[in-house]
Amino acid sequence: MTEEVRKSELWKGMRRGMGWAFGVGTVVTVASVMRDGGRATIKGAIVAGMQGQTMIAELSEQLQDLYAEARHDRMTSESPLQAPTDEASRPAPA
Repeated sequence: MTEEVRKSELWKGMRRGMGWAFGVGTVVTVASVMRDGGRATIKGAIVAGMQGQTMIAELSEQLQDLYAEARHDRMTSESPLQAPTDEASRPAPA
């Protein structure tokens, strides 16, 4: 086995070991939280999620209304960016 292969296998093993350690630590932490106050934590997360959905829905509705209103205003009135259409409003050539 060459030195490079040994080093790459060593790093691969170290990354796997660190991943397992992190995963086991996360599972232990979540298990202790669930045991101590899991029910209240889950209920709080569900309530927060429902309130977040309601807020997003209301914001989306307001933005849709604003967009529709702006689009209607643009379609019904002449835009200041459009060039004048009648001859009287055009400036005389120099």
